[in-house]
Amino acid sequence: MIGGPGAFLVVANSFDEFAEAVRRKLILEIAGGAAATPPRLIPAQLRPERKAPPCNIGELRIQGFDDN
Repeated sequence: MIGGPGAFLVVANSFDEFAEAVRRKLILEIAGGAAATPPRLIPAQLRPERKAPPCNIGELRIQGFDDN
């Protein structure tokens, strides 16, 4: 399951923990279980004084590279 009800993630705090986190995630997915800890929701935040980048930021950056 990629998203929606029942979706969860397993955190790897370092590269050394990544393999174990993937293994644990696969086992939980196959078993149909959920993560041992309840989900922690972190809302996306944008500081009010900072304006969001334009939707075409990638194209604008590429144009900047072409000018050099």
